[in-house]
Amino acid sequence: MKIAEAGISTAKPRRWLRATVGTKQVATLLIVALVPLGVVAFVSVEAGSDAVEAAELRSVEGAATFGAGRISQILEATSTTVGRIGVNPIVVAALSGGPSGGPSGDETCANDRCPPGASAEQMLTIEVGTTNYTTFVSDLSGVVKLASDASLVGTQIKDEDWFAPAASGQTMVSDVVEGTQTGTLSVFVATPARPPNQATIGVAVVELRADVLVSALAEAPLGEGAQAVLVNRYGLITGSSDSRLRFHSLGNIPAKTAKSLLDSGKYPVESFPSLGQDAFAKRVAKHDRGADIDVSLSSSGDAVAFARVVDQPFTALVVQPRSIFLAPIDRLARSNVNILIVVAALVLVTALLAARLLIRPIRAVTKAAAAIRRNELPDEAELTHFAKRSDELGELAVMFEMMSEEVRDRQARLEAQVAALKVVVDADRRSREVANITETDFFRDLEARATAMRQRMQL
Repeated sequence: MKIAEAGISTAKPRRWLRATVGTKQVATLLIVALVPLGVVAFVSVEAGSDAVEAAELRSVEGAATFGAGRISQILEATSTTVGRIGVNPIVVAALSGGPSGGPSGDETCANDRCPPGASAEQMLTIEVGTTNYTTFVSDLSGVVKLASDASLVGTQIKDEDWFAPAASGQTMVSDVVEGTQTGTLSVFVATPARPPNQATIGVAVVELRADVLVSALAEAPLGEGAQAVLVNRYGLITGSSDSRLRFHSLGNIPAKTAKSLLDSGKYPVESFPSLGQDAFAKRVAKHDRGADIDVSLSSSGDAVAFARVVDQPFTALVVQPRSIFLAPIDRLARSNVNILIVVAALVLVTALLAARLLIRPIRAVTKAAAAIRRNELPDEAELTHFAKRSDELGELAVMFEMMSEEVRDRQARLEAQVAALKVVVDADRRSREVANITETDFFRDLEARATAMRQRMQL
């Protein structure tokens, strides 16, 4: 019977159905192993990335907090020093119109390093040094009377923002502004000058170079490529290890405020270019600390953490390029991808070995079936080998071996029956042929003649 007559479809099977069992098994094992592993790897990478990102943000924020703490320590130490200068007997005597020479009687120098007979100017230099500091003292009219830099004596400082509060008894810290020396940026720390428990008679000031604060901020444990930035209350960058950022604003400064700052003459620039980070600028102004991983300051994408200096008009920023910030996350992702590749290779090798173990007995059975189809004897040794397996393939080999034996026995019986039938057929055919010959007229006439001949011979 033809296949089409039997109602069996003759359409070609799909490509997947035409694939070998081994190929299907390998593909199945890969899918079963790699799909869940890929999902787990993706979830773990996402979770790990979030954890690493949070840890990195905490690290950068910790660096900003550390830097803000160092700036606070320096400003506190400077405030203590300038406060000590303000009550120093030598300074008080000079402001009171007395001699500016060394102390006598019960007067003591504010610093143990002051040699006997030191002048007021010498005392100011000894108190703070000469490298990054300038010290001066004015009377209440704002005229500088004493200074570690003699060129400042006689100058007027009454119009400075910090003068009036200091003259009224407060300790003030200025913004980072242009210093007394052209081209320098400084912070001014001012405190009242007065005899102990008496009225204020002047103002003592220490001018601190802004580079000292930036250097202190840079002492924080900065990561690779990170830099320290100092921002004032207006969101204006007043100190940075990258000089190109100085006097740029994080966001847009209101026009009236910007004009007022520029007109004050305290900033050596003609405008404050905006970096366009208005949302981040608002966060810095509103919160004491925080971090963001998508701020564009020095590059197209930075991780920036900030921490406000306690009780001071400064905020410390630590800026790290996003590419470097995300490096640990990228390493984590690459590590997971490498693990996935190794596992995929192991699964593939395992699948190939398993497929080979599966295919060999199937091929043996297929080969035996093909031999039987050709009326040949199958390889019994190979079938017997796989029949020793204890799984379903072993059972299949056993059943096929039994079927092969039955087919072989049936074929032998059929051949014997065919041989016997052939003998019977041959005898019957001979009988019919003899009958056909004896029933002819010729044979009958010949037989009559033979009979007549035998009778005559008997006579």
